[in-house]
Amino acid sequence: MDVDKKIQEVLEFLKVEAEIITKPFKYHKDIHKLLKGIYVLIQDEQVMYVGKGNIADRQRKHWKKANGALKIKDPEGWHWLNKNVPISPKDWTIKYLILHKQTELSAVEGCLIHIFQPLANNETFIDEGRTL
Repeated sequence: MDVDKKIQEVLEFLKVEAEIITKPFKYHKDIHKLLKGIYVLIQDEQVMYVGKGNIADRQRKHWKKANGALKIKDPEGWHWLNKNVPISPKDWTIKYLILHKQTELSAVEGCLIHIFQPLANNETFIDEGRTL
């Protein structure tokens, strides 16, 4: 699946403009601390997670989860991912979309989760009926 193309289609459909930045996930610490928007974590064209919020803060937490530092209260999707899929977060890519309006954040995130069915998102985990 062409992740870039699908993201552009969602933005066009929703009539939302966003700056899109792509970088290796291992450089998540370089993301400006105040950026808010949507982020997509990708391994080999497979979307692992889609989220929204303060991008830098969320990536610090996701880096730990992706590297197996899970807490019992972490979403079931992350637990399932770590147990069932060979992952290598150092090889992941992060795409983040800088957005400011809450309605745009919610709409874009929901569309991308629906389209990509990311493995670690609880919405996908629950919809797929997965169990630990």
